[in-house]
Amino acid sequence: MNNQVAEGVGEINSRNYELKRIADNSEYSVSNLGATFDYNRETSAGRLFLKGTAIAQTGTIEGVNFNPINGAVNPNTSYDLSTFLGRGELGLQFGPNTVTYTMVYASGDSNEQDSNFDAFISTDVDLTDSMIFQENFTDDDYFAETPYILDKGYFLNKIQLDHKVRPNLKLSGMLVYNRLAEAITLADGSSSKDLGLEFGGRVSYLPYPSLEIAAEAAYLLAGDAVDALEEGALQNGQSDKDIVHVAGRVRYKF
Repeated sequence: MNNQVAEGVGEINSRNYELKRIADNSEYSVSNLGATFDYNRETSAGRLFLKGTAIAQTGTIEGVNFNPINGAVNPNTSYDLSTFLGRGELGLQFGPNTVTYTMVYASGDSNEQDSNFDAFISTDVDLTDSMIFQENFTDDDYFAETPYILDKGYFLNKIQLDHKVRPNLKLSGMLVYNRLAEAITLADGSSSKDLGLEFGGRVSYLPYPSLEIAAEAAYLLAGDAVDALEEGALQNGQSDKDIVHVAGRVRYKF
């Protein structure tokens, strides 16, 4: 809850779509109801596991206008919030291998001019399922600190294979399809949800139990929706650049 009401109207925009970014003269009341589950069992093929988290969000936000990344400022000053975030894992561990399918969905807003906020809005939710679009080894080098993009939500589907070469050496490979939950308008008037197909890999080596040396790399075949995130001179309705991410770390625990 926030009751810092002052004269005038504040602003929230789609690039800073978080509760902590809303102007000081806003008034909001937001409720979150969440549930998690974790199930596993041994089968003839290996250990099967199923994990999930779901968060439903309701509330009101008052005293601000909404400024979308594309389009006119929304003149409303009072908004009803009704959103959803879900994440699930289905996997099989067999021998030194683990295969995992991961799905992440954060609701987005399809109408930037009405009085409803249908896009999940975070205070502090950290996910690391995509090296390109979420947090990774180097915390100051990620695309977004939220589990969604702008006010358009997020829909991720990922297949990952982890292989333990030795107890202290693990290799991982992954294929990730990144989408927005709702389409975003592009410079040529078209719209798209497609953020692109991501290929990635990681290696983690522990020479000692307390010391980790790790590296990761990812390549994004950028989808057309990335065009809305490029600088204005490059926006033409189609993505112009693929994205490469490379990072490493040395971490000591004590």
